[in-house]
Amino acid sequence: MKGGIYTDQKCSICGVCFKDDGRRAMACPAHPEQRASKFRVHFGKVKRRFHSYEEANRFLTGLRYKSDENTFDERDYSSQKPLSFRNLSTQWLELKKEKVKRKSYNNLRNYISRAVIVWGDRNIKEIVFADIEDFLVEQGKSLSSKTISNMKSGLHDFFQWLVYRDIITHLPKFPAVKFIHAYRNIIDKIKQES
Repeated sequence: MKGGIYTDQKCSICGVCFKDDGRRAMACPAHPEQRASKFRVHFGKVKRRFHSYEEANRFLTGLRYKSDENTFDERDYSSQKPLSFRNLSTQWLELKKEKVKRKSYNNLRNYISRAVIVWGDRNIKEIVFADIEDFLVEQGKSLSSKTISNMKSGLHDFFQWLVYRDIITHLPKFPAVKFIHAYRNIIDKIKQES
């Protein structure tokens, strides 16, 4: 099986490395009462430390299950969080800075910074329709419907970029945002002349 549970501890009686029995503990083969108390799980590039064998075994079993169903992605377990909303949105904004006008960039940066406050380091794969809808509804309490529509458009562009980069496999659904343009004041010639 892929991956394993390891420890640096050794038997205090004979000095032999502890062996994993695959069920309940890492113990000395000659002295089964001598057991490890600190554990490491290694699964490809994923490495984690645990203070109980049960937690380490549960984590390893979960990784093996995800690997068997082909949903395992080692980036989900990286300490640098390469799939976090904060990191990916920063990367997207850097690319947008060169491609759009300054005012458009400032608007996008504003929309994304509001989303970062809500989603922060959350894994981008976990953000779904309900999260986007809740975010836009909350922002709608203090912003106009046109601004919310623009914010939705900016977020949609960001998620579309993620699909193009093969970071996510499909685009989440986005809620419909309706808005009405306000009427503008028209100044006729009489008012202009006076």
